[in-house]
Amino acid sequence: MIAFLKSAGIILGIFIGTTILAVASPQIAFYVAIAFLILPGIALLKPIPKLWLGNRGVNFALILFVGIPVTIGAHGIVTDQREAQFAELKVTDQTAYLAALEDFDQDRWLSELKVIDPERHVVEVARIAEEEAQKQQEARAKAQAEAAATRAEECGNKNEITAYVMSQEFVKRQLRAPSTAEFPWATEISTRALGDCRYQIVAYVDAQNAFGAMLRTRYTATMLLHPVEESWSALEVNVSE
Repeated sequence: MIAFLKSAGIILGIFIGTTILAVASPQIAFYVAIAFLILPGIALLKPIPKLWLGNRGVNFALILFVGIPVTIGAHGIVTDQREAQFAELKVTDQTAYLAALEDFDQDRWLSELKVIDPERHVVEVARIAEEEAQKQQEARAKAQAEAAATRAEECGNKNEITAYVMSQEFVKRQLRAPSTAEFPWATEISTRALGDCRYQIVAYVDAQNAFGAMLRTRYTATMLLHPVEESWSALEVNVSE
């Protein structure tokens, strides 16, 4: 019982002290109150006896009776003081009022500026719109640069053999007997990356003609890789008869 009364007395003393501090210096009291939220909160999980935070009941009481009410009270006092300062400046010095408001709340500043100085309001709205457009343009440019970098990485020389293999299907479509088509090994043909996910293939194919005879036909193809869809298309296929 004695220990409980002692703890209660200490908590009451801390509450009174922080309340007085909130009246004298609400900003400092606000940060002190935050500390009485954070430290006891941590101590609820892992007691800190060296800071008199070894008892979970005391920790909870500090949060409930000191941290929360003093934080709310100090914040309310800070807000009231700020609004009183704004109200005084609005009457005595509208230029200073607008400057202070601009740093605090831009939407509110624009609203007040529209009433106090309509001409400047038009200029500022145009400036903000221009800055926003510039930010969007920079964001798009950054996204395009990142996409280009990703595209360049995905569309390197490593896909040359795949481009050759994919070109074969498009070549078959131009043959009289596509089922008889025989393509050489990749070491016997020429492939190269053209950039921007395009690949050029110079190769040949052996296939039957209309009379059933096997003929060798040379072809060139330009293939396009679509990395997002992971698919291929033929930009150009020329088969020499």
